[in-house]
Amino acid sequence: MLSSPICAYAADIVIVTRSESRLRQVYRKTEEKTQQIGLIVNEKKTKYMIVSATPKGRQTQNWKVGDKVFERVSSFKYLGNVIHEEGRISERVKGRIQEGNRAYAANHHMLKSKIIKRSAKMQIYKMLIRPVVTYGSETWTLTISDENLLRFLEGKYCGRSMGRSKRGISGELEIMKN
Repeated sequence: MLSSPICAYAADIVIVTRSESRLRQVYRKTEEKTQQIGLIVNEKKTKYMIVSATPKGRQTQNWKVGDKVFERVSSFKYLGNVIHEEGRISERVKGRIQEGNRAYAANHHMLKSKIIKRSAKMQIYKMLIRPVVTYGSETWTLTISDENLLRFLEGKYCGRSMGRSKRGISGELEIMKN
């Protein structure tokens, strides 16, 4: 059983570990399992990246496992997010929030309606707005500032939709974490 996070979407797989030895172990197990179902890891398309806040933690060498050598990259795109070796994602979070604002504006008429129940409005929010904001969030490494911004945003959306202050709906709010 693999206990390291593995994000998979179609043919793209991202393996996240805290050490090189664990990465080797998870990679070998992944390669073994893919071979059992007739798939192979394409050495030319497979890259690796070290995420670190300091340049010292980011080495520039290629990575060798068995007879395969993988190129090191400083960024890659996954689920619409460009992930950088510095681990910063604040700009992407702000972009998703802008998309969420557009989704809120598109559904504003329903969310402000006095004939729609609060529970239905919460369902509209959870189905039509929150997914827009959190799309690709599997790859986010949030700062406290990013988390606070997302909490504020959720309070703002729900407060406007429910027609009451953030304090009045605190029991209905959920923090935007997957």
